[in-house]
Amino acid sequence: MFNRLTGLLVVTMTCLCCISESAEMVSVRTKMVPGVDTTIKMPLEELSEGHYRLIIPKEEIAKDALVVDITPDFARAKTGEDGYFVSPRGLIGFFRATKAWWSAPFMIPIFGMQTPGMTYVGHVKGMRYEALFVIDVIDGVYHQRVRYNISAMQSDPYEDIEIEYITLKGKDANYSGMGRWYRNYQLKSGVVKPITERIASGESKHLDYLANALMLRSTHFASKLWKPKERVDYTAENEPPAKVHLKFEQFAPLMQKLKDAGIDQVSVCAAGWQTGGYDGRCPASFPVEPAAGGEEALKKMIRDVQEMGFQIDGHSNYTDCYTCSPWWDETIACKKIDGEIYRNGVWAGGWAMNLCPRNAWETFYQVDMPKIGALGFQGAHYIDVFSATYPYRCADKRHPCNRKEAGEYHVKMLKMARKATGGAASECGWDHCIGELDYINYTSRDMLTLSKNDWKHPVVDRVVPLWEIVYHGIVLYNPDKITQGIINKENQIRLVEFGGRPIIYGFSEKSIPGLKRMYDLYKPLRHLQRVFMDEHVVLQKGTKMQDGVTLTKFSNGTSIVCNYTDKPFDFEGKAIPAMDFKVFE
Repeated sequence: MFNRLTGLLVVTMTCLCCISESAEMVSVRTKMVPGVDTTIKMPLEELSEGHYRLIIPKEEIAKDALVVDITPDFARAKTGEDGYFVSPRGLIGFFRATKAWWSAPFMIPIFGMQTPGMTYVGHVKGMRYEALFVIDVIDGVYHQRVRYNISAMQSDPYEDIEIEYITLKGKDANYSGMGRWYRNYQLKSGVVKPITERIASGESKHLDYLANALMLRSTHFASKLWKPKERVDYTAENEPPAKVHLKFEQFAPLMQKLKDAGIDQVSVCAAGWQTGGYDGRCPASFPVEPAAGGEEALKKMIRDVQEMGFQIDGHSNYTDCYTCSPWWDETIACKKIDGEIYRNGVWAGGWAMNLCPRNAWETFYQVDMPKIGALGFQGAHYIDVFSATYPYRCADKRHPCNRKEAGEYHVKMLKMARKATGGAASECGWDHCIGELDYINYTSRDMLTLSKNDWKHPVVDRVVPLWEIVYHGIVLYNPDKITQGIINKENQIRLVEFGGRPIIYGFSEKSIPGLKRMYDLYKPLRHLQRVFMDEHVVLQKGTKMQDGVTLTKFSNGTSIVCNYTDKPFDFEGKAIPAMDFKVFE
């Protein structure tokens, strides 16, 4: 360890002797054990004017390091200065704190800062899955860092640390410019394609309908009693029985009532059809849950719904595994180096363990997914959680995979889902598999979380559509948990401001009027799903976070002004009523 760090320090000092005084510098802090830190200065390589890069070869990263923090000299601002920082999701904070520490995951691998001296976007290209975005306020000075959690990797570093910093100027010197920069990067790389191109090429054969439709997550046909505080490993002998919420034979008549109400385009995600019901015996799907009607009844339900002109696909979980699953064997779970199994939450099947994506791909998934397609599902098959967190790592010697490799298995699995059902979908906005997704349920839950704290936060002042500027017109989405369902007027405006489409979790005959209101809200705006979101501006700050007046601009020339205040707002001679929005074509 000492030689490794000393060698890096010597190389760095040699480089420092050769560079000009104007070179941009970065601090690299390596924390070994509590109280033992080493900080060195390294020059950033200038790739072109205003475009810088840091590379630390994986061989030069101390294997016994706890964390490595990367902080460019220019990634600083003083309390009270104009400007803001931007997190990967789009949480921005003005420079008002004097002491604070806050971190966020890299949902997408970009972040940024606007200061009186410069505006830049940072792009984490190497080991992004091991990194955190950090804001560290010390004695009235903001430091924006990228932190690599080396000790959590359960393996040697598998990739170089690589971060690029791009200076933005003029009309691009803001969070909208940051989002446009990364969108262009993704498009040029070929990782993603615009919705219009995917529809025209036939690559996503159901996407045109999806973009027009009300998204309906059907009431779980069956599920077990969920006890979120009980960390239990159920077996076939003691698992709770699946409760039927809606039999397959009851669903088509309910959908007919939707059609009779004037909701003529609906895309259904059928959940809880599997053995054990929703999240019941993952990762097993078959046999189709007999209590809900069994396989033949499910096939008939699918045909009946499709004959009405609706779209229907299914829900799967290839992220969790439970001991009550007929497929349970400890070999399918992700493990640490010492053999301990990685766990996550408690769901209907019990205390969930992380399913190893490599093992799933190499054993049962390639057999299972074609069988799901053979049920008749067509649309965008939904696989839970894939895009809701960093890919799960596994140190089991029989099927090891680091997070990058796990993400690559996610891509393979989604490609097969697309082949089986015509499309694929997942939960949130983590973009390691975004190129295979037709829609996500919601980008994040940050607005909902902030609202529960009365919209107050030590360093965050607003959520802005950074993610949406990147991916609007590329993938369908709803922006937040707070904008899902049959929502109130304020959250309807948020849905519109962020360019989202409605998604409803569960419904009954009583909720049909509310569904119709959400569909009627969406219909005049749904054509915008096929264009990019280019710019977002806060025209007037409000009395609380997510309040005030905002302007969202789209690439076809459409603008939408959203007024969250209790007074009309004048925009270009037109009055936007209080608590309402207006579209300018």
